[in-house]
Amino acid sequence: MTTLATNPTADATPPAGERYWRSLDELADTPDFREAIKHEFAEYDPEEIQSMSRRSFVKLMAASMALSGVTFAGCRRLPEERMAPFAARPEGWVPGTSVTYASMNELAGVATPTLVQAYDGRPIKIDGRATGSSTYLQASILEMYDPERARWVYQGNGQGAYERTDWGAYAADLNARLEASGDGTGVGILTQFTSSPTAERLKQAIAAKYPGLRMYAYEPINRDNAVAGSELAFGKPMRPLIDTAKAEIIACFDDDLMGVHPNGPAHAKGWAAMRRRMDDATPKMNRVYVAESTMTLSGSVADERLPVPSGQIAAVLMVLARRLGVSGVGSATLPPAIEARGGGALIDPQTFVAKLADDLQANAGQ
Repeated sequence: MTTLATNPTADATPPAGERYWRSLDELADTPDFREAIKHEFAEYDPEEIQSMSRRSFVKLMAASMALSGVTFAGCRRLPEERMAPFAARPEGWVPGTSVTYASMNELAGVATPTLVQAYDGRPIKIDGRATGSSTYLQASILEMYDPERARWVYQGNGQGAYERTDWGAYAADLNARLEASGDGTGVGILTQFTSSPTAERLKQAIAAKYPGLRMYAYEPINRDNAVAGSELAFGKPMRPLIDTAKAEIIACFDDDLMGVHPNGPAHAKGWAAMRRRMDDATPKMNRVYVAESTMTLSGSVADERLPVPSGQIAAVLMVLARRLGVSGVGSATLPPAIEARGGGALIDPQTFVAKLADDLQANAGQ
């Protein structure tokens, strides 16, 4: 009779004629445990297997492995792939090594020179080349491998649905519509913002041939208010090109100039250059004023920061304009002073506007 021994260690060998118990029930050796052991493998009959012929056993095992997908897993034909090797390998190119090349990334019409690192033709890293890199630029590499990225051209069928096509058919359909319209009346082209001289030249050529054509540019996150403001100030819509490296005073009103702005890295680089400047052996730094409703990158480096709700930004601007002597500006009331985060001194909008106005007047044109 086999007896159960107490388990001293996991790897020890039990005494002769004994074996280690595997559960407390087995150690107790109750009738219920013995009955459960008999039915542990209900479909398993040792006597049936022992009486089975070798041929029947092999057939049974083969069928079981086939059902589990084991038998032919290593022999299954993989999907066909086509490889296109180099007819003439570029000189100095070694497979599996990284290659860095110059490129350009455009965000909301602002072009940023970049350096792209690629392995065997697959881009894996993008960095700014001249002005630094932003979070948007770093994340743009994910667009290359986005599973939801459009892979084909789709064309409307006139019934509210879209059908897959190619660029040749799409261009032919567009040209046919333009020719049928005569001067382009009734046809509109929607594009994204761009600062490409080539794209602008092509737009002008199309507009000259089809004067009735309408072109629209759209970005989901845009700076249309800045363009509208430039039209009020200069008589025509323009996009401001800001050079912070020449600015003694920078004032931001609910505008993250160094963060979410499409040209944020360049603005931050110019601001930093003015911070490190030395004038006649006397330290002279630029100053940054920020009035905003939430903390931003520009606000984090501001010399004077005014936390104010977005709805009261216009009031701050109006009071500032009146203090600078701008005519035609209505009166406004500044919000009350608020306590700085963490307690301590009060942040007074009147003091903020007074300091900003004095600095702007002292650095007129800069």
